[in-house]
Amino acid sequence: MSVTLFGLPLWVWSAICLALAATFAVFWPSAKATGDLSTMRYLFLRWGHAAVWGLRGVALLLRAFDLPGVAVAAIGALVVYIAFLVALLRNP
Repeated sequence: MSVTLFGLPLWVWSAICLALAATFAVFWPSAKATGDLSTMRYLFLRWGHAAVWGLRGVALLLRAFDLPGVAVAAIGALVVYIAFLVALLRNP
C-alpha cells in the first residue's frame, strides 16, 4: 500500500511542490529586495522560497519511493526556510 497524504500519493504532492518551486523561481516579489542588501540576504530573498519548495518536493519524492535521504532533504528545507524568514523579516 502506498503512502498518501490527504488521499493523494506522495509523488503527486512532490509534483505540486516542484511546480511551486519552478513558479517561485520565475516569479518573485522583487519589491521586498530593495535597499542596501548583502549578497547572502539577496540570495535568500531571491532563491530561498523556491529552494524550500524544491527541497520539500525532493523529500516527498524520496519518501514516495522509499529512497534514502528523506531526512536530509526535509531538514535542509527547514534550514533554508528559517534563513529565508530571517532575511525577509530583517529586510528594511
